[in-house]
Amino acid sequence: MPERDEQLSNDASKWASLVLFLAAAYNLVWGTLACSIPTRMLAWYGIDAPDRPELWQCIGMLVGLYGIAYWFASRNPHALWPIVLVGLLGKILGPVGTAVGIAQGRLPWDFAWANVTNDLVWLAPFAWVLKVVRSTPDPSTPSRGLGTLTLYERVLGRNYALLSPKLRHFHAAHEPIEVRGTFEVIRGRSRLGNWLTDLSGFPRERRELPVSLTVRPDPPGERWIRVFGDRVIESWQGQMLGLFAQRFGSLVMYLEAEVRDGALIVRDLRSTFLGIPLPPALSPQVHAHGRDRDDAISVRIRITNRIVGLLIEYSGSIAIQPASSQPSRSGFTSAEANTNRH
Repeated sequence: MPERDEQLSNDASKWASLVLFLAAAYNLVWGTLACSIPTRMLAWYGIDAPDRPELWQCIGMLVGLYGIAYWFASRNPHALWPIVLVGLLGKILGPVGTAVGIAQGRLPWDFAWANVTNDLVWLAPFAWVLKVVRSTPDPSTPSRGLGTLTLYERVLGRNYALLSPKLRHFHAAHEPIEVRGTFEVIRGRSRLGNWLTDLSGFPRERRELPVSLTVRPDPPGERWIRVFGDRVIESWQGQMLGLFAQRFGSLVMYLEAEVRDGALIVRDLRSTFLGIPLPPALSPQVHAHGRDRDDAISVRIRITNRIVGLLIEYSGSIAIQPASSQPSRSGFTSAEANTNRH
């Protein structure tokens, strides 16, 4: 039941981001129309030949600026909830002002249609977003100690000390660190899923695949370079808008990390593509699990999608490489550097 509740919480956060993104898109479109065709737009609302159409253009500009604010709020509703609250208050007070104008005979009844699309249809969604923000945990983490703490020390906070020793050592590195091992790779059976997985650069199904991972501190985050046989996948992990995030090109996945019985567990919260929040059905679902096992670290990563099912799962053991074989700042290991001198 706790895992189900956690999944529902993650889904709610994704939908809250999508609601705010749609509100941003609507405001930008409406504001652009109000600025570019004010006279024609006022005619839609029953006001013909207005004396000062430039006032309507000013309103359009303000609505468009609200759209930009909603777009930022969609990236992190928990941290930027005051924008949502201000927007909700505006959508309550706007119809009140229109009602007063109609009652005093200064506005026609048709003008109320502006409040229907601008305010009334958004009341329930905005109130729901604020409820989600209040009832679900905030995945943002404090930013104190950025200069001395590694990414995972910041993300996990005091729970970092609960990690098993090898995991703690791996995620405490302030210099590039490398792990190597062998993975079993399993693919889903969906043609669309396999096409997407190929497009992302992940390896084909295989029982024993040599792998390596190099993590390079890249303030304020880390650059992860994964080598699956002859395939290389790079990403950046860090904190964006106060959230733990991993960026693969135009795709950004916002994550949450926890420690359970010494193991590190990472799950997705929501995703964006080109800054656009993806609905839960289109977002990749990630579950990563790492735990010390003997002299190595046991790793299992599973990536799924609600439409196509399993995309890829890879698991196995990786070992931290000795300092002499760690990547140097130039990108070569010490052994390679010595070879290149001759």
